[in-house]
Amino acid sequence: MSKSIEAMWKQGFVSEGELSAPKVNDLYNRKSQNIVDKLQNMFAVNIKAIVIGALVMLVVMSLIGAPWLGLYICVLLAPLVLIARKELTKSHNLSKGQSSLEYLESFDTWLKNSMDTYSKYYRFFLSAVLYRYGNTRASE
Repeated sequence: MSKSIEAMWKQGFVSEGELSAPKVNDLYNRKSQNIVDKLQNMFAVNIKAIVIGALVMLVVMSLIGAPWLGLYICVLLAPLVLIARKELTKSHNLSKGQSSLEYLESFDTWLKNSMDTYSKYYRFFLSAVLYRYGNTRASE
């Protein structure tokens, strides 16, 4: 950290012996695995955020006098969390021993299947929410 990029750049041109690049074995494969690992970590954080958000929503709705609405939201989000955990477990089962292309192709297949699973649930989730609020507004 003591050397700036400019200082290292100038030093590289002064002495050619320091121009050697570090050797990294299998960088291409490791890079794709790191990207997938980052996506999996973000996915796990997203699951935790949904759980925390659902609980906060239950508490807030209870405090403002609408505990049934908070409970309704929690009940609708609970299957989403279960589906997300199941999908995350499937993603961790991908074999990292494959070549980078095969690994990314298997991850892409998992991602497409996962999106199909979520789209099925969201069809139900959105229709349940719209049904609930559509009937409430129609009766007003």
